Amino acid sequence: LHISAVQLMKHFQQPGDWSTAADNAVQLMEEVVKLTPDGHTEKVGRLGDLGNALQRRFEHLGRLEDMENAILVSQQAVDLSPDGHAHKAALLNNLGSAFFRRFNHLGELRDVENAILVNQQAVDLAPDGHADKAALLHNLGNALLGRFRHLGELEDIKNAILVKKQAVDLIPDGHVEKAGLLNNLGAALLGQFERLGKLEDIENAILVIQQAVNLTPDGHAHKVGWLGDLGYAFFRRFECLGKLEDIENAILIHQQAVDMTPDGHTDKAGRLINLGNAFFCRFKRLGERRDMENAILVNQQAVDLTPDGHADKAIRLSDLGNVFQSRFERLGELGDMENAILVKQQAVDLTPDGHAHKATLLSNLGSAFFLRFEHLGELRDIENAILVHQRAIDLTPDGHASKAALLDHLGDAFNRRFDRFGKLEDIENAILLHQQAVDLTHDGHAGKAAQLDHLGTALQTRFERLGELRDMENAILVHQQAVDLTPDGHAGKAELLNNLSNAFFHRFNHLGKLRDIDNAILIKQQVVDLTPDGHTDKAGRLNNLGNAFISRFERLGELRDIENAILVNQQAVDLTPDGHALKAAWLNSLGNAFSYRFEQLGELRDMENAILVHQQAVDLTPDDHALKAAHLSNLGSAFFHRFKQTGKLDDIENVISAKQQSVDLTSDDHADRALHLHDLGSAYLTRFEHLGELRDIENAILVHQQAVDLTPDGHVDKATRLANLGRAFQSRFMHLGELGDITQAIVAFKKAAGNTSSPPLARYTAASVCALLSSIHHSPSSALDAYTVALEIIPQLVWLGQTVHRRYKELPRIGMIINNAIAMAISVGDLLRAVEWLEEGRSIVWKQILQLRTPLDELRQQHPDIADDLSRVSLALDNAGTFNFQNIDLKIKHKNLEEEAQNHRKLATKYEELLQQVRELDGFSSFLRPKKFSELSPVARNGPVVVVNAAALRCDALVLCTSGEIVPVPLSTFSYEQAETLHLKLLSSLQAHGVRVNRD
Repeated sequence: LHISAVQLMKHFQQPGDWSTAADNAVQLMEEVVKLTPDGHTEKVGRLGDLGNALQRRFEHLGRLEDMENAILVSQQAVDLSPDGHAHKAALLNNLGSAFFRRFNHLGELRDVENAILVNQQAVDLAPDGHADKAALLHNLGNALLGRFRHLGELEDIKNAILVKKQAVDLIPDGHVEKAGLLNNLGAALLGQFERLGKLEDIENAILVIQQAVNLTPDGHAHKVGWLGDLGYAFFRRFECLGKLEDIENAILIHQQAVDMTPDGHTDKAGRLINLGNAFFCRFKRLGERRDMENAILVNQQAVDLTPDGHADKAIRLSDLGNVFQSRFERLGELGDMENAILVKQQAVDLTPDGHAHKATLLSNLGSAFFLRFEHLGELRDIENAILVHQRAIDLTPDGHASKAALLDHLGDAFNRRFDRFGKLEDIENAILLHQQAVDLTHDGHAGKAAQLDHLGTALQTRFERLGELRDMENAILVHQQAVDLTPDGHAGKAELLNNLSNAFFHRFNHLGKLRDIDNAILIKQQVVDLTPDGHTDKAGRLNNLGNAFISRFERLGELRDIENAILVNQQAVDLTPDGHALKAAWLNSLGNAFSYRFEQLGELRDMENAILVHQQAVDLTPDDHALKAAHLSNLGSAFFHRFKQTGKLDDIENVISAKQQSVDLTSDDHADRALHLHDLGSAYLTRFEHLGELRDIENAILVHQQAVDLTPDGHVDKATRLANLGRAFQSRFMHLGELGDITQAIVAFKKAAGNTSSPPLARYTAASVCALLSSIHHSPSSALDAYTVALEIIPQLVWLGQTVHRRYKELPRIGMIINNAIAMAISVGDLLRAVEWLEEGRSIVWKQILQLRTPLDELRQQHPDIADDLSRVSLALDNAGTFNFQNIDLKIKHKNLEEEAQNHRKLATKYEELLQQVRELDGFSSFLRPKKFSELSPVARNGPVVVVNAAALRCDALVLCTSGEIVPVPLSTFSYEQAETLHLKLLSSLQAHGVRVNRD
C-alpha cells in the first residue's frame, strides 16, 4: 500500500489530472499511516511521506488545510524521532519546508521564525561531510531570505547569502545539484540588490545564475527554470542601469523559457508572465506599441492557462491589469482603464484577507483607481484609491518590509485628492504618511530615494497652498537627499533630478530669485542629457526644460531663452507620435513659445507657427477632454495676436469662435469659466472697435459682466475683469453718447482700482483711466480721488517691480500720470498735495534716471529678512494674474474661485502687514509714501524754491516761500512739448559729463 501511494505521488507531479492523482495519493498515504502502529520502525518515515504528499497537493491545489495537516504530521514525525535518529535532520528539514510554505501563503511571521529554527536545527545535526548538508543549508538560506523579504532586516539577507555560498562550496562542479544551488545563490544576491541597490550584487547574481544555466544540459527539467531566473536578473539590471542590451537579453531568455515549456506544463503561465513583464518594461522605455500588444497577449495567455482555484491566479490577473493600465497611459483609451480595474478587482476578490499577497493586490488596485481619477477627475475614484490603499496598510503588520511602500502609496493618494479638492487635512495626511515611510526605511535601502522624493513633492504642494517658506526649503532638502542617495549610473537618477529641478522652479515662481531658475534649467538640462533618445520620458523632460526657459525669458526678456525653448519644445513634439495622450500638451507649450518670440520680435512667421501648433493641439484633443477648453483658448489668443499685427477680420472671427467654444465646454461652476468669458468679451469688443456693429458691444458688455459676476471680490483677476468691463462701457459711450455708459465705466474702473488683491499694475492702470474719464466727464474732485489712488500705487509699482527693464518701460507713462495728477490738484487749488506729488515724482524719476539706490535696496541693507519677505509677497501678487496663454497642467487640480480669492486676499493682507512692519522700523516711517509738505517746507528756509510741472492739461510753477506759503504761477506761454525738448537736452548734458542715465 505504501509503495502504491509513493507511485501515485510521483504521478501527480506530472502534467494531467492533478486533483484526482493527488487526492488518491494522500488518501492512500493516510491509510498507510493509520495502519502503522506507533512503535513501528517505519512510522516516522511514513509520517514524513504523508507530510510531503500533503505539501505537494497544497502546491498544486492551494488548499490551506493540506498545509495545516502537513505541519501537524511533520511535527509528529520529528517528535517521534530521537536526536540521534539517522533521518532526524531530514525530518526537521521537511517540517521547516512546511512552515515556510505556509508562511509564503499567509505571511505570518511566526511561521518563518519556526522555519528558520527547525532548518537551523537540521543544519546543526548534519556533519560537514553529510550528503544532505548542502541541501539543508540551502533550505535554511531560503527561510532567511523569506524573513528578509518580510521584515527587510539586512542581517537576514547577509546570512542567507552566507549559507547559500556554503552550500555551493560543499558541492563539486560536476555534481547534479550544483546548478540549482548556484541559481538559488543568485536569487539571494538579487534580494540583497533589491535592498541595497548595489550594482555588484546584481552583477554577481547574473554571474552565478549564468553558471547554473551553463552547467545544465538542454534537456534537463530545471534548465528552463534557471533561464527564467537569469532573464529576471537581466530585467532588474535594466531597471537599474537602463541599458537596452539587458532588456533585450531578458526578452530573449524569457522567450526561450516559454518555448521550452510544453503547453500543459504547470509553469507555462508563470513563464509567460515573466515574458510579458519584459515586453512591458521595454515598452515603457521605447514606447513601441508592438511591445505593449505582446505584453497584453502573453499576460492574457498566462491568465487563461491558470485555473480559477490556482494560488497564482490573483497575482497574474493583477499583472495583466498593470499592462492594461499602461496602455491606457500611452493611448488614453478608457476601455483599457476599465479592464485594468476589472481584472485587478477580480484579483483582490479571489484573495482572502489573510493571504500574504492581499495587501500587494489591494495596492495595485488602488493605483488603477488613482490613475483613472487623474484622467477623469471623478471623486469616487480617489475615494476608492484611498480606501483600498488604507486596507492594504491595515492588513500589513508594522514590521513588514513592504509597510513603508504602502504608506507611501496612500500618501500619494491623499496628495492627489488635495490637488483636486483643496482640503488641507489631505495634504497634512500625505506629508505625515510620506514621513512615516521615510522613517521606516533605512538609509541604505534602494527605495529610500523614491520615498524622500515623494515627501518632497508633498511638502512642495503644501507650500503652494500655505506659502510657508520652510516647506519649500524642506522640499528642496529632501529632493536633494534623494538625488544624493542615488548613484550616477542608476536609471532612476534622471527622474529624481527632474523633481529637484521642479522644486527650484516652483521656488523661483514664488520668490523670483534668479539662482533658482538658473538651477532649475541647469538640472533639467542634466535630466535631458541623462535620458536616452528612445526613452518614453524624453519628450516630457524636453517639454519641461522648454517651459523653464520660457519662465526665465518672462523674467529677463533674453532672446536666447525663448530660442532655446522653441528648440527643445519642438524636439519634444517631434519625439511624440500623434496618438500619444500628451502630444497636445507638448504642442501647446511649443505654441506658447512661438507666441512669446512673436511678442519679442514681431515676426509674423512665429505667430503663424503658433496658430498651426495650437490648432494641432485642439485637433488632437477630444471634446470631452478636460483640457480641450484650454487648448481652444490658447488657439484663440494666437489668432488675436495675429489680428493685432495684420488686422485681418478672419482672425478676429476665429478668435470669437475659439473663445466661444472654450466657454461652451466649461461648466458654470468651473474656475476657468470667468477667464474664458473675459477673453470672449475682449474679442467682441475688439471686433466692435473695428466694425462698429452694436451687437458686438452688447455681447462684450454682457459676457464681461458675467465674468465679473463669477469672480469673487478679492480675486487677483477682479481688477482686470472690471477694467475691461469699464472699457466696454466706455466704447459704447463713444459710439452712442449715452452718459449712463460713461458713469458705468467710471464705476467699474474705480472698483478695479480698489481691489487690493490684484497686481499693482492692473490697479494703477484702472485708477489712471478712472481719473482721466472723471476729469473729462465728471467732477475734478472725483478725478483727484482717482489720481490719489494711482499715486499711492506708483511707489509699489516702481520699486517692487519684477525687473529693471519693466521699471524703465513704465517710467514715461508714470511720469505723465504724475504730471496730470499735479495739474489736476493745482486746478482745484490743492497746492499742498500738488507739492507733495511733485516731490514724489521727482524722487522716482530721478532715482530711476540716475540709477540710484531704491528704497528696497536701503531696506535690504539694514533689514534683509523683512525686505526678502516683502519682495516675495509683492512678486506673488504681481504674478498671480491672468496671462495671455494658459500653461497646461496635466493634473486635474482643485480650482475654486472663492478659495483662490481668499488666498489672494491673504496675500494682500500680508503685503499690508509687511509694509506696516517696515514703517515701524527706525528711519523707514515714510517707506513707499510721498513726503508730506511739512518735510518739504524747510528747503525754502534760505529763500523761495520754485518747482515746475508740465502736463498736457496745463503748465505751472509753484513757489515755496520761506513763510511756508505756496504761490501758484500759471505758465500760459509754456507747453508740455517745450518741456520734453528741454528734458532731452538735460539728459544729453548729463551724459556728456559722464553721468550714467537711462534715456527711456
